[in-house]
Amino acid sequence: MTQVQRYASVNGIQMHYVSDGPAAASGGPAAGSEEQAPTVVLLHGFPDSRHSFDCQVPELVKKGYRCITPDLRGYGKTDKPLRGYDLDTLGRDIAELIEHIGGPVQLVGHDWGAAIAWNVISFFPELVSRAVVINGPHPVIFGRALMTNRKQLRRSWYFFFFRLPRIPERYLTKNDGARIATFFRDRPSPPEIVDAARRSLIEPGAIGPAIEYYRTAVRAGLNPAASKRMQSRYGPVTTPVTCVWGVEDTCLGEELLDGTERYARDLTIHRVPDAGHFVHQERPEEVNRLLLAALDPPVANPPVADPPVA
Repeated sequence: MTQVQRYASVNGIQMHYVSDGPAAASGGPAAGSEEQAPTVVLLHGFPDSRHSFDCQVPELVKKGYRCITPDLRGYGKTDKPLRGYDLDTLGRDIAELIEHIGGPVQLVGHDWGAAIAWNVISFFPELVSRAVVINGPHPVIFGRALMTNRKQLRRSWYFFFFRLPRIPERYLTKNDGARIATFFRDRPSPPEIVDAARRSLIEPGAIGPAIEYYRTAVRAGLNPAASKRMQSRYGPVTTPVTCVWGVEDTCLGEELLDGTERYARDLTIHRVPDAGHFVHQERPEEVNRLLLAALDPPVANPPVADPPVA
């Protein structure tokens, strides 16, 4: 398996991503190269990094997929602008990344990555052949829950804590980011994945953009007009969607799956017992089995050359 780091100019930023796949090369496409392989794009959440799917990528590559794991806007080696952390901007980032690498692709997202995946399949359906969302409710369902579901409000306390200026940044980065690991609290995640997330977020200028996702979401959610506009824009998607949900998630209640069928006409839901929010790290064998089933049969991409790393 060959791994190549690359950059793409998308939506006004430079996005860093890693390409894993059979016969990956830094040059142009050739017979049997990764550019001809079916492509899976995997989107991480908070407080994670592109290493979130380190338990999935080797298995996918073994089955012949090319895996693209980007640093989302504000994370890792991707640009960290002051603005642009609303869901529409984040979705366009990934839509343009898919156009850059050549689509359609199969899209996998966890947490914020799942929210972005919902946005992409809703507004750029031609770019995605299949989607898998892991512990990530539909944005409309989650937005309503933050206004009406008291249990979810208690689970989402950190959304409102993150609205405070500067204090959350100091809180999370104190003692070399030791508190970042507490977000992986439901069940043990591989320590190397947790440490990669911690190291990424304590880099200078890194934690603020990651928190800005939440500040932007809360501002929009507290604006009745903006919230109503968002709800009216999302209709049912025709892209096949598989939801994988760790039922012991202490951040997002299982009831957030209720009503998902109104937004996905071709929907499959798998509930994974004895697993929490980071189910793909906590129960990788089970999630990999579900993931491969959801992505089968793969849809091949046309050959497209990626530029070498600058």
